Amino acid sequence: MADVSYQIPEYAFNTAITYRSKIKHSTNASESIWGFPLEIAPQQATEIQTPESVNLDFHTGLPAQNFLYGSLRRVNWQYFKIQPTQFAEILQSEGLGNQFNLIDYQKNQWSTRLGFAHQWSPKWITAVEGLWDSGAGNPASSLNPVDGYVGVGTGAVYHFNPKTFMIAGLHYLHFTKPDTVQPQSLITQISSFSSLEQREAWVYHLKLAHRF
Repeated sequence: MADVSYQIPEYAFNTAITYRSKIKHSTNASESIWGFPLEIAPQQATEIQTPESVNLDFHTGLPAQNFLYGSLRRVNWQYFKIQPTQFAEILQSEGLGNQFNLIDYQKNQWSTRLGFAHQWSPKWITAVEGLWDSGAGNPASSLNPVDGYVGVGTGAVYHFNPKTFMIAGLHYLHFTKPDTVQPQSLITQISSFSSLEQREAWVYHLKLAHRF
């Protein structure tokens, strides 16, 4: 991971860019059908490579105790895939070769947040913000029947004293319906079993914190 930041304290300005590299994992996958272990081919470790990502964050002070903040994130999901040994061997025996992966994504993911905050007093700060996520082009599945979202939110920070504070927030999200016509992914073939009619969600959080 590498990070570079720049700040101008007198304007409450700070910006930072963070790069996280891809990480290679080697793990043993347990594959079975109806409770019976699959051993069609010699067991080998399943190689998984989590994607690299880049984050850009900033905030700056504005006149009259106002603040502008935002972030932009890119994750390189396009080459991510999971293909366990026995699953791959079954596809090979059916003449499908590398046409399908157990899990894969079709595009890189972008997400952004832009917000405006106002400090009403030394104790109270409120904010409103907008959010957008492009999704990763994944087909619909029972565990993930959406692909990205747009949203709006509001929040408040209250300081009981300089070291103890409370953060509360409320967000509305509208999810993007995923594309179900992606023949290069095996999971797409069973995506008709998954549907999400109500593509909306309300998210709220409350946090109490104390600095020592």
